[in-house]
Amino acid sequence: MLVNFGHPEETAYFPLMKRDVWTYRYLEDNVWYMLYSFYFDDQGILRTTQKTPDPLHDPDRRRLF
Repeated sequence: MLVNFGHPEETAYFPLMKRDVWTYRYLEDNVWYMLYSFYFDDQGILRTTQKTPDPLHDPDRRRLF
């Protein structure tokens, strides 16, 4: 994973899921700011991925601060 994507922006462990999650920020199609998360099991095997909008670039969120 590090070879292809480099170091993640954020890592977390979700004990109920027993998943280690690495999250990266990227720009999709030169338009949308996104987060791409990779979920690994306890053996280090990639089990699922998830793409979501990046909340740092959400105009509605900026109004809250």
